[in-house]
Amino acid sequence: MKTPGEYALWIIAALIMGLIGDLFLVFPNIIRSFILGLAAFLVGQIIYGVTFLRFGGFAYYDIIIYAALVGASLFAYSKSSLNLGKMKIPVLFYLLIISFMYTMSVSILYKGGFNQMTAALIVIGATLFLVSDIVLAFVRFQENAKPCLRGTNLALYYIGQILLALSIWTFK
Repeated sequence: MKTPGEYALWIIAALIMGLIGDLFLVFPNIIRSFILGLAAFLVGQIIYGVTFLRFGGFAYYDIIIYAALVGASLFAYSKSSLNLGKMKIPVLFYLLIISFMYTMSVSILYKGGFNQMTAALIVIGATLFLVSDIVLAFVRFQENAKPCLRGTNLALYYIGQILLALSIWTFK
C-alpha cells in the first residue's frame, strides 16, 4: 500500500541526498568534491525518479518523453560552448538520470496517481531543479560565466527543492 508516510520517506531521502550534495559543493573548485557532490545529487535524482514512478506508475509515453528529452539535451550540449573536460562522462551520465527524474515527474500529469496540488508542486519543483542544473552547467563549465548565474542557480535549486518537499504535505 502506498501511504503518505511512505511517500514522505522517499522525498526526505532525496532531499537528504541534495543536502549532502550541497555540502560537497561548498568547495566547487576541488574536482573530487565536485564529483562527490554530483554523485550525491545523482542518487537524489534517482530517488525522486523512482518515487514518481512508484507512486505514479509507468506508461509507454514515458519512453517517448525520455528519449525526446535526452535527444534535445544532447543536441543542445553539442551546440553549446561548455567545456566539460574530464567531467564529460559523469555529466552525461547525470544528464541521463536527471532526464529520468524529470520524465517521471512530468508524466504524472497524464498518468494520475497524485492530486492536482501535489502534481503541480512536483512538476514545478522538478522543472526548477532541471533548469537550475542547466544554469549550473554554465556556471561551472563555461568560460567567463556571468556572476549572476550562480545566484540564479541557487534560487532555482532551492525553490525547486522546497516545492518538492511541500508535496509531502499535499500528498493524499
